[in-house]
Amino acid sequence: MIVPMTCGAIASYPQPVVATDFTPNAVNWTNIRINSNESNKISIGQQITGISSTINLFLNVANSQVSLVEYGINSTNTTPSTFTTIGSGSPFTGDTSEFSISNNDWVFFRFTKVAGSPTNTATITVKNASDGNGVLDTFTVASTS
Repeated sequence: MIVPMTCGAIASYPQPVVATDFTPNAVNWTNIRINSNESNKISIGQQITGISSTINLFLNVANSQVSLVEYGINSTNTTPSTFTTIGSGSPFTGDTSEFSISNNDWVFFRFTKVAGSPTNTATITVKNASDGNGVLDTFTVASTS
């Protein structure tokens, strides 16, 4: 901002800095159960709010009998028609690939269990790569054989 001074000189003042918020409001994905007659299950969606910029998330999958980890984004709380793979293996464990989300996006996860796998409960931790890998939520994916 340039402000004229009474003596004819011009003074310059710095513009205010607007902070970027990478930490969304609290989210709570519910635990998931993949029954013996199902090959996969989709989570209930969670809306990401309270961020002022696009952020990157990833999942950490531990003690797993899931072979495929996918995410989907929608503008409403309805199951997305498209999911993108962020982790695969037989079973998949460890960190998934990162994916980007924006404020007000609804985020869903789909987990596919390893065919013929024993009964198992995996721990899923949702992490915010844009905010020092802060934990947003932890839930489980139980599968029955």
